[in-house]
Amino acid sequence: MKPSYLTGLAILVFLAGCSLFPWQQETSVPIQTLFVGSNMVSCDNPLRQNLCLLVKHKLEDSWQLYSSAIMGFDYTPGFVYELEVQYDPGYVKDKYGPDIQWVLYRVVSKKQGERSQFIPRELVDGVWKLQQMMDSSVTLPVDSKTPPTLLFQSDGHIDGSTGCNRFNSAFSISDDQLTFDSISMTKKMCPKETGLLVQEQNFLSILNNSEHFTVTKDDLQIFSAGGKKSLLFKH
Repeated sequence: MKPSYLTGLAILVFLAGCSLFPWQQETSVPIQTLFVGSNMVSCDNPLRQNLCLLVKHKLEDSWQLYSSAIMGFDYTPGFVYELEVQYDPGYVKDKYGPDIQWVLYRVVSKKQGERSQFIPRELVDGVWKLQQMMDSSVTLPVDSKTPPTLLFQSDGHIDGSTGCNRFNSAFSISDDQLTFDSISMTKKMCPKETGLLVQEQNFLSILNNSEHFTVTKDDLQIFSAGGKKSLLFKH
């Protein structure tokens, strides 16, 4: 009995040291921290129902899209995870896959969390200048010399100008929905004869009632509730 017991114990110790991915035992593949957000967001990946995980390496970082599953990781929405992961050195990127294939080493923590906010990289890439303001099919006037501007920050705050007054606010994004908190603004008098007062009123009316948006590298469009009013910005 004793030799059999020792043999069984030795087998268990051996198996405990084994990994689903043999290369994980190699010291040349470093272990890294990876946080996973509490929700998935829309992305261009039909192989995963056009949904991506949100990941980041540090708590202070902004969430980034991850267009694949993390191998060995069982994800449940509604929880924020801290993981230790390794990259797969044999991974070959396909058309929709991420640059790096992460593989779970261990789950450090799993905590219920609020919806994670993903801010597209294009949105925070410099100052946006208003090019066009629409009310249904009517084009509203925009002063080309002093157009309204927006500058989105990765921490969820925004600075801007109406062309007359400066303002700041916080913003929230959920998929393609964009909303702003109460806007704080300077109180400079905008001369009526220049058209800046009307421009400011029209601009703030649409911004305060914003509902959804689209953004590319060069264009940003913000639509009011119902989509009848819109703002078109360019860099």
